[in-house]
Amino acid sequence: MDNYLTFRLGPSTLGMEIGAAVEVVTPRGVKPVPDVPEHIVGVMKIRRELIPLIDMRVRLSVSPEPKKERAIIVRSAAGKVGLVVDEVFGIRKFEKRGLRKPPVIFRGLRRKYLAGLYGDGEDIIVVLDMDEILTSEEKLILESLIKKAAQAGKKKKARKGKA
Repeated sequence: MDNYLTFRLGPSTLGMEIGAAVEVVTPRGVKPVPDVPEHIVGVMKIRRELIPLIDMRVRLSVSPEPKKERAIIVRSAAGKVGLVVDEVFGIRKFEKRGLRKPPVIFRGLRRKYLAGLYGDGEDIIVVLDMDEILTSEEKLILESLIKKAAQAGKKKKARKGKA
């Protein structure tokens, strides 16, 4: 049995392999960043680290229902990134071999983002492929954003040290 972090985007239950997740937080103090794609909503500071946030509802064309909005902090090729979702349910166990390939036509989600579908009685979980969720261009944008944020933090710290 494998562990999956399950969460909600709009009316859908989604999941990701738990190994990709670092932590779950409530998005606070989000600072917008100019000249980035609309689904990159800004950066948020967590324990002195600036984390870019991607609104998964915008990324995957899902209508938001943000009553219990959370950010799932994940490790990506670009570094740590926060994925904003409507709600986090928790960890579920199921076998990877129980995943079914998604149908050729799958509403609202681009097929390449999907690792598969898991059906548990009436409940269906759409499992995301976290390696495919970001395009190469987005990874480069996020890497640049993380570097710029780190440099800005160092400059600010240096100015405080001189004062």
